[in-house]
Amino acid sequence: IALLYGGIGALLLLKSPAPRRIAYATAAVFLLVAALFPFGSMGKRLLQVPAKRYLQTDTAARVAGVREGLTETIIYFETRMLGKPVSYTMLTNAYSMSGTKLQSRRYMKLYVYWPMAVHPNLKHALLIAYGVGNTAKAMTDSKSLETIDAVDISRDVLEMNNIVYPNKADQPLHDPRVRVHIEDGRYFLQTTGQRFDLITAEPPPPGIAGVENLYTREYFQLLHERLTEGGIVTYWLPLHALSDVSTKAILRAFCDVFEDCSLWNGMGTSLMMVGTRNAQGPVSEEQFIRQWSDPVVAGEMGRLGFERPQQLGALFIGDAEYLKGIIADSPPLVDNYPKRIEAPLGSKEEVGRLFQSFTDVAAARERFRQSPLIKRLWPEQLLNESLSYFEFQNIINAQWYGAKPKQQPDIEDVHNLLTRSSLSTPVLWRLGSDSDIQRIVANAGPAELAQPAIQYQLGIRFISERNYAAAVDALSRAEQLPQLRETAFRLRIYALCMSGQIAQAQSLAKERFAQLLMAAKEMPVNSAAEIPLPPFWEWMKKTFGIDPRVGVTIPRGSPGATSHPPR
Repeated sequence: IALLYGGIGALLLLKSPAPRRIAYATAAVFLLVAALFPFGSMGKRLLQVPAKRYLQTDTAARVAGVREGLTETIIYFETRMLGKPVSYTMLTNAYSMSGTKLQSRRYMKLYVYWPMAVHPNLKHALLIAYGVGNTAKAMTDSKSLETIDAVDISRDVLEMNNIVYPNKADQPLHDPRVRVHIEDGRYFLQTTGQRFDLITAEPPPPGIAGVENLYTREYFQLLHERLTEGGIVTYWLPLHALSDVSTKAILRAFCDVFEDCSLWNGMGTSLMMVGTRNAQGPVSEEQFIRQWSDPVVAGEMGRLGFERPQQLGALFIGDAEYLKGIIADSPPLVDNYPKRIEAPLGSKEEVGRLFQSFTDVAAARERFRQSPLIKRLWPEQLLNESLSYFEFQNIINAQWYGAKPKQQPDIEDVHNLLTRSSLSTPVLWRLGSDSDIQRIVANAGPAELAQPAIQYQLGIRFISERNYAAAVDALSRAEQLPQLRETAFRLRIYALCMSGQIAQAQSLAKERFAQLLMAAKEMPVNSAAEIPLPPFWEWMKKTFGIDPRVGVTIPRGSPGATSHPPR
């Protein structure tokens, strides 16, 4: 475009009454600038800056696609394992906007699974902000929906989604029920005459220019007006991108519009706001659990950790009464005061109180039990059965909020899940794996399966399946990799105990402990019993009676200070 305008300017100068030497000088400057212009820098240098920054955080990733669109530059990254794609991340204008990692899929697809459970007859759904298609895929996987309207401001975002779904049969946008609208979400709501049973959205993170208009009270009012009677809105609340003040401003705006507003756990700090237009219930228990009878939907829900219908209730944080107590003195985010979405922290103390309130699972369990909203929407039997799953939601929160509710070894959480529930997915998470990794492992060839790192993942899977004997064998092979030796050994000892082989576990623990003592240069104690046990071994002693110190003699060396005792 610059060259075109420069050429036009040069031609006009040549035809003007000005001296020709001015025209020639201008043309010469123009040609010099054109010659020196850094053509190709966008791709060779500028686009490499966000790419290199992202690849530093995910060394297993590679650039899968780049496009310069009308409103953004899009970069897709593909994370691989054993040469196969595990997940994708989409950056727009150097900002990590969306992705298909388990953490993202879990909360984005929940925005469909939740209303599908409590609404008696969802037929017409609206999705605002397409992203990488996670929520759209949950919609197209749901057979009961008759129409799905997808609104996004960027045609390029939609077209690049073929990277995630190369097979047209899997691509949500190719589902005949999907109608695509390339326009602004608010404009669409203002101009459409259609009403929807479900409206859901995960717009770009707050703080990006223009996004505040998708979180204001006026916008939420538009959502309410476009709902059918009994319709449901599910909406993203990203705590990590907000201060305590801006969090309350958004919640206040939402609850000003939806009298039955409620807040639910999604995944970590990505929460879900829910509001309805006079939704009534409850649905029958058969209707509530029907998604778990669909092999396609149930398979993905299981991979995302929604293995039982009762777990849906355990995501509850609080209803309107709880939220209005938190936001009573907070002004709402409105169109005339958009900077409230970027409001600074009220105080560190208030941030702590808000976070503590949102993550207090015991209090949430009691609120769930007494909530008028839950009694209105939840089948009574499932309401009662959901109460016991709050204990396991506490473990999930500990995993994904990034902080444990108390100081304890991870194995204690794993043991509680294995012995007090039939859940498998949270066990994978607590042991550092997930369903995406396990999918790659399940499709590995014989040579790949022989790798110690893959055997370690197999051992984790066998533990989650309660197949402890198979886990022992896999973890033993995983110990060949130095980086995994100690972790795999500890899990092998645990698997031996769970399979009833306590004596063998004690013998192996003692043998390993003696080896570590022999490797130590000096010890400040006279007997092995005086060496303090790390948290894992302290827990193993309390739970199974495994004490690696028993029968071990301290090797005699030169006196004096010593290195750290064996772990």
